[in-house]
Amino acid sequence: MKTICIDGNIACGKSTFINNLPKRSDIHSFLEPVQEWTNFKTFDNNYINLLDLAYNEPNKYSFLLQLEIQRTLRPIHKIDAPIKIIERSLLSSKYIFSKALYDNKNITSDEYSFLLKQNTDFYNESKPIDTIIYLRTDPKIAFARLSKRSRKEETNVSFSYIEQLHNLYESFMETIPSDKKIVVDYNVDLDDIDFSQFSI
Repeated sequence: MKTICIDGNIACGKSTFINNLPKRSDIHSFLEPVQEWTNFKTFDNNYINLLDLAYNEPNKYSFLLQLEIQRTLRPIHKIDAPIKIIERSLLSSKYIFSKALYDNKNITSDEYSFLLKQNTDFYNESKPIDTIIYLRTDPKIAFARLSKRSRKEETNVSFSYIEQLHNLYESFMETIPSDKKIVVDYNVDLDDIDFSQFSI
């Protein structure tokens, strides 16, 4: 059993990386469950787009979105597979996105404390991550890719936020032992990458 996390900034190309890896019967890949965040079912059977709400009204909806992100990542972490590849993880939720929200005063200290505790509990009951493949991308390139994909929820995402996330990722990756991470220079044109070079 082996769990590999593909991680990196917003819009850097994580899904592209996963979808282009060589296909093998023993590899099971799981993309971020974005559809669950954009189609959150309320108690009265309505649907709301938590991702969009959190980007547009961060002080009101960021905590709820992070709760939902952690809830939907939890079962993915617990899945048994010979080789499991996951897009982002509970670790990036904890050390990157929740941290950014707290630093930006979008969530309170009590909400931040709750997210950290819940995240730790969820991670401790799951399969540990064996390797993080970090797609290091210059913030300007990540922002250009974000603009190009034109996801409607991301209209208000600023370059300064992308830059903040990049800095948090860089700090986080410094804490990961060298034998537990692979850092990929992901600034090149994605069409020019030979994905067969990444042996899983």
